[in-house]
Amino acid sequence: MSKGITSKQSVMLQGLAAAMMLYHHLFVRPDMLFVEYSTLLGETREIRLALFCKLCVAIYAFVSGYGMCSVFLRAASEGKKGMHFFTLLRQDYILVLQKLLRFFSIYWFCVLLYFACENLFLGKEKPLSELLPNLLALSDSFNGSWWYALEYVKILLFLPLLHLLFVFENDHEERLKKKWFFLTLFGLLALFLVLALNLFPSWEYHFRLFVNRLMPSYLLCAAGGLLIARFSLIPSLGKLCISLLPRVQGPVQEETFRQARDQGPVQEVLPCQSRHLPALASLAGLLLMFLPFLIRYLITVDAMQTSLDFLLTPVFCLGFLLFLGDRKIPTQIFFFIGKHSVYIWLLHLMFLDGFFRDLVMASHTAVGIYLTLLFLSLLCAILLRTVYTAFSGWLLLHLKPFLHALQTAPSTSKEGENH
Repeated sequence: MSKGITSKQSVMLQGLAAAMMLYHHLFVRPDMLFVEYSTLLGETREIRLALFCKLCVAIYAFVSGYGMCSVFLRAASEGKKGMHFFTLLRQDYILVLQKLLRFFSIYWFCVLLYFACENLFLGKEKPLSELLPNLLALSDSFNGSWWYALEYVKILLFLPLLHLLFVFENDHEERLKKKWFFLTLFGLLALFLVLALNLFPSWEYHFRLFVNRLMPSYLLCAAGGLLIARFSLIPSLGKLCISLLPRVQGPVQEETFRQARDQGPVQEVLPCQSRHLPALASLAGLLLMFLPFLIRYLITVDAMQTSLDFLLTPVFCLGFLLFLGDRKIPTQIFFFIGKHSVYIWLLHLMFLDGFFRDLVMASHTAVGIYLTLLFLSLLCAILLRTVYTAFSGWLLLHLKPFLHALQTAPSTSKEGENH
């Protein structure tokens, strides 16, 4: 992690979040399974563990913030020099729009498939009138886990504003534009609140409802991810660990130490002295994971208690990545699950209905139920991802001439005007 969390590690974190999500949805309300099963943990501890696994949502939000910051910074570095504030604002929102279009293409595909399966094969009548609100992420009446789709939209629309707070610090003119932009934005918000106070007697109730619908705890998780990426806090932490290395490991050659301090991970730089470092890193990672787990396990009695997640999530994610290290098999497993995590999220509840439900519950053990749901969800996700990739590739192939014509049309018209 010498350069922070890589794209592969982000996918691994999404795989961890997907695995936690399945456990949370299975065991947070064991009475809703309507089946007796044996568990090694006991029902109370299992419910507490399932409540902890609600951290999966915060992990998704954190990874979204971290990843989008990397996209913003890469686009800014590849863009024109001397880019202006409003140009960067437009560029960031174009990137967000592209991200949303990619997400909604998968989301719409899964919603339509879910609607068809529920009505045709599982004997559940989903009203056609509810299809459009679900497609627009304004309702989760078809599937309760789809509530996060709207939250994801809010997160992505919020991130460019946060990113732009920390740009153009040394350019007086652009800093002035930024200042007036945010003053205007906050002024309009204040005006809206004043009007609401005077025109609507029940404004306070609606304002609280609006804030609750924003789910600020997950916005904070995404903001934390963006700020950690923006200020390179993870590499800084790695360099801090390396600076403490001689005190733990004994004397290290000065030249090798300087190389390690400048380049990052100790395991990649130090020779024979580093043979115990993977084990030490895994132990440190385990401790970092245990601290958020203990705090959330002890204080959380309801799935909606998420106020501390923005503090706990970065620590837990860093601990998880340190714990895995370079272990090939675990990293490949979580990476594979992460590649299919969107499909798992959107469709896994389908396996808790009808015939599939009986199949999931067949083992009558907590471990067996969980592994069966994970296997079926992953199998379905692999199939759907393959179909979606093939279909989107076919569609893009047939749309490419049309898109090319749209791109060349303006330049052609300009040439005509010049003549």
